Amino acid sequence: MIPENFPDRKVRVLFLEDVPEDVEMEVRELSRAGLSVEIRVAADETGFVHALRSFLPDVILSDYTLPTNFNGLRALAIARQEFPDTPFIFVSGTIGEERAIEAMRDGAADYILKEHQDRLGLAVIHAISNSRKKILLKKAEGALRESESRFSSFMQNFPGVAFIRDHDARYQYVNDYWLRVFSKGPEDVLNKRLSDVWDGDIVEGLRNNDRAVLSTGKPIQTVEVTRMGGRMKYWLANKFLIPSLTEGGEARVGGVSIDITSHHEQELRIIRINRSLRLLSGINAVIVRVREQEDLFREFCRLSIEDGNFPAVWIAGFNRDTGERRILASRARSGGVQVQGNWPERFLMDENGVGKTLREKEDVVFSVPTVSGHDPLPSDSCDHTVAAFSVRLGKEEDGALVFHADDRQIFDQEEKLLLRELADNLSFALEAVEKQKQLDYLAYHDNATGLANRSLFLDRLRQSMDLPKALSPLTAIVVLSIERMQFVYDTLGRIAGEELIALYSARLSSLVLNVNRIGRIGDNLFAISLNIFPSVEEIVHFVQDRLLPHLSDPFIIGGQEVRVLTRLGISLSPEDSRDAETLLSAATTALSNAQRDGETYRFYTRGMNELVRERLSLESHLLRALKNREFVLYYQPKVRLSNGSIEGVEALIRWQDPDKGMVLPSRFIPTLEETGLILPVGEWVVQQALSDLSGWIAKGLSVPRVSVNVSSLQLRHRDFLESLVRLWGPEERAGFLEIEITESLILDDVPGTIATLEEIRSRGMTVSIDDFGTGYSSLSYLASLPVNTLKIDQSFVAQLGDRPESLSIVSAIISLAHSLNLSVVAEGVEKESQLSMLKNLGCDAIQGFLISEALPADLFEAFLQNDKGFLPGS
Repeated sequence: MIPENFPDRKVRVLFLEDVPEDVEMEVRELSRAGLSVEIRVAADETGFVHALRSFLPDVILSDYTLPTNFNGLRALAIARQEFPDTPFIFVSGTIGEERAIEAMRDGAADYILKEHQDRLGLAVIHAISNSRKKILLKKAEGALRESESRFSSFMQNFPGVAFIRDHDARYQYVNDYWLRVFSKGPEDVLNKRLSDVWDGDIVEGLRNNDRAVLSTGKPIQTVEVTRMGGRMKYWLANKFLIPSLTEGGEARVGGVSIDITSHHEQELRIIRINRSLRLLSGINAVIVRVREQEDLFREFCRLSIEDGNFPAVWIAGFNRDTGERRILASRARSGGVQVQGNWPERFLMDENGVGKTLREKEDVVFSVPTVSGHDPLPSDSCDHTVAAFSVRLGKEEDGALVFHADDRQIFDQEEKLLLRELADNLSFALEAVEKQKQLDYLAYHDNATGLANRSLFLDRLRQSMDLPKALSPLTAIVVLSIERMQFVYDTLGRIAGEELIALYSARLSSLVLNVNRIGRIGDNLFAISLNIFPSVEEIVHFVQDRLLPHLSDPFIIGGQEVRVLTRLGISLSPEDSRDAETLLSAATTALSNAQRDGETYRFYTRGMNELVRERLSLESHLLRALKNREFVLYYQPKVRLSNGSIEGVEALIRWQDPDKGMVLPSRFIPTLEETGLILPVGEWVVQQALSDLSGWIAKGLSVPRVSVNVSSLQLRHRDFLESLVRLWGPEERAGFLEIEITESLILDDVPGTIATLEEIRSRGMTVSIDDFGTGYSSLSYLASLPVNTLKIDQSFVAQLGDRPESLSIVSAIISLAHSLNLSVVAEGVEKESQLSMLKNLGCDAIQGFLISEALPADLFEAFLQNDKGFLPGS
């Protein structure tokens, strides 16, 4: 059967044979095998070579032995040399087996014995078919070699990197360009994993893209990043699947990548320039509308993050006089660089970085390695870049605008020029703000002293007077005049006079402390606004004890002592006016009155002058009273309702004024508290009460305890408790002393009062709450108060029987006290009906005129000697 790859024409057969009959016989055998042949016969070497070259046979049939010296082996050699792919078959009767084997070894396709030519046709067909297969295979191999050569040439000259990686991410192939670009040899790459070639953060991105190709089988195009020697390169990568050529084999990933680093950097450059232009435009818009340095800084930081897209930005300041360096404003993008911790301070002091910009006004750009721990720098880059641009902040202060970026290549020359322009614009804006502030300052301040002028002083006064009354119940305006200033000008000169004004202003400012409360309202006139004093008396003390003494001290002008006289006028709000302008005018009028009358100071209201003189006189007399022992103690007993015995005695102070006679406490106790005299007077009360009590006990009179009233000033004084212990004596006598405090005193400072009372109780003394029911006690803290007794205010007792609600209140107080294990004393009991009701309500003790009025010590001693009982009817 003729094969499919057999020629579709006559088969060209070249016979090397000297016997024509043998040729005819062989042709018949070929025909019988179904072959249509075209023949050419040669009998010697010359004819054979000529036929071989001109006839181009498909097969050669050769006898082994010829009559000439030319034979079949020689013909085989010539055929193998000229046309090695043409099959050569020996047809001979004399070849022999050894020669046949030799011939086959030399390239013969087969051998046929002439006496057995029935196999000839099949042998020819087989030989020609194998020859054609070999020819086709050689052509295929040649084409493959040519294709491989072209591919190799293409890959080696491809302007990009090419690679093949297996499913385990091992490199199977890289082109020469790959090796040149990444400066590696084949031994550094081939059969190496990605992790052996690249850093971990690079490997992850490359490996993920490989997985995408292997899992889907689809090609991808993406941008990949590599890093060699610290330099980042960007690649446009096309990756594709290379199927396995063997069944069950694993596919590979091939890829070609073009270097787009320059294109990428150009895109980034355009982005950076655009963001800087946006930032510059935004800052210029802010400069037009913002007039405060703090607002400018805040907006600059905000726009740098939002429009400039910088991870962090801050503004540093450097005071040229003091050398102080500080951060004035900062802002950071969420998740980016945080301007916090101690690293900005390190930047400030770095003389090659931000410190250099501050000191030498030189712009700098530098890289900072990412550090873990205390330095919260970006985690997605090896370095981050800092750029600092000098900026003028003011006369005495230089500054730096500091930008952080995630990439060390971020600040190119164009962007630095734009940011430099931004810094210059900001400097200009700050200078304009400073000039405007100077103009505003001069418009509202006195140039010689720096104090507020009349306009600003009145504006601040209005604001002060608008405060709630609870914060500022009393406002006083004090206008001061430096008397005889014209004399100073005439004798010492104008310059010396201005120096005196400046020194006087500085001393006045040191006395008032809050310089915003002072103004210069005329050549030699100053004004003070006071709203920190709760009473007129304290204002007078401030004027008399602080202002006038210090302002009368000499001033040194040109090495010469100069003394000046100060006169003052004072007005009060709301008494004199609620209008700032009117109030200042009233104080000026009061000053004129003081100058007219030769007084050091005067109030605007005539009655106020009299009141102040009266109160000052009272203070003076009280000091004298303490010194001359004009105070006396009266005693009023507290009696138990259960058995009529003495529960205790309350010591009540009186003042025996030599001029006015007996003065009740309500007239002088407030002044004692305002002036602080309550502290020494309080000590005297305790000492005198102890002395009187000791005398009664020595005479065998029964007095369980003596009560003394304590003010808030005493209770909060740091030495109060120690003074009680020191004055009262040994601990065994502590139980004889009871401290009485008012309900309102507790409400002023509940935690502090509780702590002090607990300490008093721990020393063995007892505590009672006086005038209970008149305040606004809270049951939540009343239960925790360390007290022994509640004293019902006499206002409730007086109305017992007259007003049912008073009976209910008293009953509730008694029930409440008993539920808290407290005893109850009712004050101001004057009627037996009141006594009866209190007894029925369970009250423990009473105090009032029904028992006895308050008595001096000698009369109270006689009262104690009554042994018939102290309740009416006893």
